[in-house]
Amino acid sequence: IKRRRAIVAQYNAAFADLAWLQTPHVLRSENAAHISWHLYSVQIDFATLGLSRSEAMQRLRELGVGTQVLYIPVHLQPYYRNEHGYTVGKCPNAEAYYDKALSLPLYPKMTNAEVETVIRSVKALAL
Repeated sequence: IKRRRAIVAQYNAAFADLAWLQTPHVLRSENAAHISWHLYSVQIDFATLGLSRSEAMQRLRELGVGTQVLYIPVHLQPYYRNEHGYTVGKCPNAEAYYDKALSLPLYPKMTNAEVETVIRSVKALAL
């Protein structure tokens, strides 16, 4: 948990000035001490970058950084679309979050060099 928190602190500091990227919200309360940072999902304004999420993921992959798309809204999963006829527009807030979501690497055995590679590569998306 301590290492994960240290990586998150590095990410948050490195990405703070990127207008097209929003870091995860950090709780400021007595319960914040219990945050273990299982994942690090950011919100990226892909339109501002002039890239689709797939293109951004491919560029990051080429730079050695694997990413994931998580939190696909439940109503857009095939079962709910097929069984209940749910379509885009049913849950606009969930869809808006999903459209910009991208999870970056975060695991306790990440080296400082790997963390710097992620930071440098994410910043390079705007170049």
